[in-house]
Amino acid sequence: MIAFMIFDIRPGAEEEVLKALESDEAVRDIYVIAGEHDLVTIVSLPEYNAIYEWLVKTRQLPKVTHIKCYLCMGSLSPRKTQK
Repeated sequence: MIAFMIFDIRPGAEEEVLKALESDEAVRDIYVIAGEHDLVTIVSLPEYNAIYEWLVKTRQLPKVTHIKCYLCMGSLSPRKTQK
């Protein structure tokens, strides 16, 4: 199961949160974004309950102020391979 997590982080704490997320095996990709939110991650875990537990644990990071979770229902495009 894949979920997109959108993070709000306290100003100046991006590096600290990035370091924690980079060491997390469930995190497939991390994107720093401009605008209302700070980061988007793609999280991959086997089931809904595991996603929920990951979300509860990650919300406890001291510099994370809010996380929005969007469960992926499927893909509309084929996965592209790198050459």
